[in-house]
Amino acid sequence: MSNTSPTPQRLHQPRRFWTARRLSITFIAATLLAAFGVSSCTQPATETTTNSGATTTTNSNISTVKTQPPANSSAPANSAEAPSSNANAVPPATAGGPLPSIPLPAAVMDVTMKTIDGKSLKLSDYKGKVVIINMWASWCGPCRVETPELIKMSQEFKSRGVEFIGLTTKGNDPDIEPVKDFVSEQQVPYKTVWDDGSFATPLTQAVRARAVIPQSFVLLRSGGIYKHFEGFNQTQTPKLLREAIEQALNAQS
Repeated sequence: MSNTSPTPQRLHQPRRFWTARRLSITFIAATLLAAFGVSSCTQPATETTTNSGATTTTNSNISTVKTQPPANSSAPANSAEAPSSNANAVPPATAGGPLPSIPLPAAVMDVTMKTIDGKSLKLSDYKGKVVIINMWASWCGPCRVETPELIKMSQEFKSRGVEFIGLTTKGNDPDIEPVKDFVSEQQVPYKTVWDDGSFATPLTQAVRARAVIPQSFVLLRSGGIYKHFEGFNQTQTPKLLREAIEQALNAQS
């Protein structure tokens, strides 16, 4: 008889799909997709800066005041086409002088808007104050991410007389109820306008804005647009918006 024992067969073990390498690649891809998504609800934004009258454009999620506001354009605020312009450039800033801005015509300042609670509002009512206008929509993901940051800022600058206005349009939000629900859920402390386009359209045309939300406008005490932001970047926009507000507060009237 043989003293040798049979060699046990090795059990076949199926290969794991989620290897460390695949997990790492999946995580990186998801992070990049998330970063891209939190910029705007339509087109990626660009940044335009002004230096002694010269304009440079780079890929970014923020844009500042553009140097050539449009003259006459009929494109609606939520149109897929950006308005065009042949207007004169905004004059560059001078040392110790007032900040450059794009003036809004009296017709825009005196447009009567309706808030979501049915009250009337005119931009001219805020003359002499720094005003932040944020254009958004209830279904826009980046807008929902940005709102808590705007609430913080409105509370931070309230004692210094800075006014915040939320702005959505009937074109972007045909039903007012989702707007009311979101404002209530987030406990937004500032007024929210539900506009028919009579205000949003000339406002966005003034800076040649594209069909992107969210958008934010920083208005000087004079009523001119000093800074314009297209899209939202969680690491950049709040910081740059705070800086723009400080600059507007410290500017000469």
